[in-house]
Amino acid sequence: MKQCRVTMKKKEFLIFVLFAISIITFTNCSNNGRNKSIDDYPKLNLNSSCVTYTDDVVIIDINNSEAQFDTFNAHEIIGSNYAVNNPLKIKMKSDADIVKAEKITYYYPTIWAGKNDKVMQFVYLFNLGYKDVIPLKIVDGIIDYPVRDNVIDKKYWDYFESITKEQMLASIDSVPDAYDHKNTSLIYESNSWQLESKIWKRIANKYKVGELTDETNEPFDVDPYEILLVVTFCKGDRTFTKTFCDEAVVGN
Repeated sequence: MKQCRVTMKKKEFLIFVLFAISIITFTNCSNNGRNKSIDDYPKLNLNSSCVTYTDDVVIIDINNSEAQFDTFNAHEIIGSNYAVNNPLKIKMKSDADIVKAEKITYYYPTIWAGKNDKVMQFVYLFNLGYKDVIPLKIVDGIIDYPVRDNVIDKKYWDYFESITKEQMLASIDSVPDAYDHKNTSLIYESNSWQLESKIWKRIANKYKVGELTDETNEPFDVDPYEILLVVTFCKGDRTFTKTFCDEAVVGN
């Protein structure tokens, strides 16, 4: 009888474990494939204990306990102003050496609504994106981070100049799912996408190849969304990176 009671407890425990695993698996699957939002990361600003500002240089102490993460929401530091020409100067206070620093910007086509269109101001076509990587200059441990949008990569122009009307129309169909997958802080709030997509498709039907990069391209444009400062460090035989995230401020 004693052995039987023990066997039943083991069986009950096994059932509980399997149930718990199924709950965890379901929870993980329900979020499977969704990107993290900038708001999911610890926030850095001038009130952070690891951030100081002196002589026009932002100093980030990555040895500080508050900076012991790999990825940060740094919008209030690196997203100061997209119209400024002068680079932001950033110094990493660390006992590790900086190997390289890069600015990585993800660009997407955007379609803008007219003033009489009863839809949101614009939509990103997130599944037609382009990744632009700019190596940054480092002098005496200070990174020159350009705050202005200054793409010069020919591949960028070739990519967006080749996007077709058919691609844009197909992308419009996937806007709600793409926004959900992106887990964007913009959050597309729509209960009637079938109706709204007709308006966006009416606009997109006027699109001609090459208009995305034309100076008189309204209502079509290319805009940044995710902007990253990725800094690679080396300490002894160990290499590691710190990523500072930003989101572009577009529209009103």
